[in-house]
Amino acid sequence: MRFFYLIIALCYFIYILFSKALNKYYVGSTSNIDERLKKHLSNHKGYTSMAKDWEIVYTESFDDRTSALVREKQIKRWKSRKMIQHLIKEKEFLAFSKWGVKGYIIPIQQINFYKCTHNNKPHQK
Repeated sequence: MRFFYLIIALCYFIYILFSKALNKYYVGSTSNIDERLKKHLSNHKGYTSMAKDWEIVYTESFDDRTSALVREKQIKRWKSRKMIQHLIKEKEFLAFSKWGVKGYIIPIQQINFYKCTHNNKPHQK
């Protein structure tokens, strides 16, 4: 008898949303950015329900959920609009390895063209 294994590579993302109406940022994490944004823009209860103009202004991708959650918490602990704005302004791919986490910045315009890797190298098409 032969056994076949299906390996599914999942990407996990942290993202930063911005609402012009509220002039506020929101930091979150997900494995599906498109679906998560739809939920933020839908009728629901919670912080992002206060506006319907949320836009993704920043993302980072990770090979595992734990790393994404660690990075999300790190950014949320900053509680600094200036630090978040500085992070968003970074245009090039940057690697970081603080707190034992390795991730890569993906320009939001290219998010649908990238796939996760499991060797901590920048994402390829």
